[in-house]
Amino acid sequence: MEFKASYGIKNEQKNMSAKDSTDVVFREVSSMMNTEGGYLFVGIENDTWNVLGIDDELKSRKSRDNFLGEVYSHLKHNIGKIYGSHVTCELKPISGKQVMVFSVKPSRNSKVWFKPRGAYFKRDVFDDDYGCLYVRTDDNAEPLKKYNEILDWAELRFGVRNI
Repeated sequence: MEFKASYGIKNEQKNMSAKDSTDVVFREVSSMMNTEGGYLFVGIENDTWNVLGIDDELKSRKSRDNFLGEVYSHLKHNIGKIYGSHVTCELKPISGKQVMVFSVKPSRNSKVWFKPRGAYFKRDVFDDDYGCLYVRTDDNAEPLKKYNEILDWAELRFGVRNI
């Protein structure tokens, strides 16, 4: 289970653009798919579990459907079209505020590469065609940046040592 405070909002303190903010969410989703799956709650602070909601993000779009359409468009770009059945996204009221909840199934047959839209996570890109490979370790999404790390992980996960 993971928590993120916002979606698609610029964070000047962390030098992150709005695109980087959405990348944070889909980096977590891809890392969950590359491990055992899980749930991601957007609109809740990670450290305090304080419910902030994403009501402002929703208001800036014309409708909930437009907002969710944008989220799924980002999912397709960041992770790929073929993984749509592994991820569901719903808006749920929690403590009187709208929270976005992702339910993520693990990918048992293939690696899930993450392609960042913003500049912040470009540092983790393994290859321009593939993007980044993230896995969950403890409570973090960790990039596998070295060729041998990816090969070792693939062998442990799938029994095949390849990219």
